[in-house]
Amino acid sequence: MQYAIDNNLLDLQILIMFLVFEKQVLSMNDDIAELDRYFLSKHNKRMNQELNAYKGRIKANYGKEVYEVLHDQGRDYIVAIHVEQVRFWASRNGLKPTHIDLLDGDELIFDGNRNILVKDLRQSNVEWLGGFHR
Repeated sequence: MQYAIDNNLLDLQILIMFLVFEKQVLSMNDDIAELDRYFLSKHNKRMNQELNAYKGRIKANYGKEVYEVLHDQGRDYIVAIHVEQVRFWASRNGLKPTHIDLLDGDELIFDGNRNILVKDLRQSNVEWLGGFHR
């Protein structure tokens, strides 16, 4: 679970909570390898149905986050729901990330005119915040 939290993997967190608290088939002390059976293709359809229903019951929220993307041309800031979305946007724009970092809400980003809190940028409808390039 700690890996899922540290890496902002909300779906994995929800799967673990579902199996531990809802179905009570695993415990928080079980080895991570115990999750493997729930990723088998023969279980996909049923697990997706059950997880979608569970997400509705717990009112899962996929909030936006701000990511700093380092690449060979400099850095950019992207607002996204998860890191895979960041990788997609970077690739679509010809960037090859060397490092992607989830920014803390209390960090400041300078937009060229003023410092803005990351938590305020999460509410933005803008996906690509820009950055600097060499």
